[in-house]
Amino acid sequence: MEHRAHHGHSDVDWASAAESLDLDGEVLGSTLRDVTASLGVLAPSARRILDLGCGTGTGTFALAATFPAAHILAVDGSAALLAHLQSRADGLGIDQRVTTLQADLDQMWPEIGPIDVTWAGMSLHHFADPDRVLVDVRRSTRPGGVVAVFEMDGPLRFLPDGGLGDVESRCYAVSEQQHAAAMPHRGADWAPRLERAGFVDVQVHRIVIDLRAPLHPLTGRYAQRSLQGLRAAVAGRVPADDLAVLDSLLAGDALLHREDLNIRGARTLWTGRRAG
Repeated sequence: MEHRAHHGHSDVDWASAAESLDLDGEVLGSTLRDVTASLGVLAPSARRILDLGCGTGTGTFALAATFPAAHILAVDGSAALLAHLQSRADGLGIDQRVTTLQADLDQMWPEIGPIDVTWAGMSLHHFADPDRVLVDVRRSTRPGGVVAVFEMDGPLRFLPDGGLGDVESRCYAVSEQQHAAAMPHRGADWAPRLERAGFVDVQVHRIVIDLRAPLHPLTGRYAQRSLQGLRAAVAGRVPADDLAVLDSLLAGDALLHREDLNIRGARTLWTGRRAG
């Protein structure tokens, strides 16, 4: 679900990005399924769905389950991630229901309409001009069709409260400052922007994530990949003692066997409708 700048950047480690996205979809799969199920209530007869900035397809496959009669167009700027998605669709036996399209939506909007539901999961904040993208989404949406923007309110936390959790929080505070500079639309309130783009009936739903043991068996690996990314982001920007704590946590496979991990955070869903 969380997209790591996959809209046309050639210096991204796509294998690592794909693993992180897949882990997010696996470990937080129940949250994603609940969110996409709510779209099934808003648009029960949807037949054409757009997954905007699809990454490895965590949203694509959740949407495919929610809308079993729909065809899904999965759009992303990365050929590598789209190939990964297509392979997964083949393995799930739904390749006839999924079409992939490589496009840099910062440069142009392809002819993709008409669409019944557009899903933008952890992707809209990556665009240089997301307001223009939302206008293009509205133009491609059938009257009565739905748009859904799903974004995280901040990074997920994995370590227990107290000493380790304090280090994690301090390091994430630094990394979030970097993200804010690199991605100014991260953390935006999308409600007024959906309205400016011409959508009506805009609704906001905040989803609190607080997962405790027993957790998904891949939680340790998910925490490891997330903290590895955090360690790389804050190197040279936080005190040496905090880096040493991260290094000790990431040594070998220690995180895979910790029994005190949990997952805490929040994500927000914004929905809107094109007037009929």
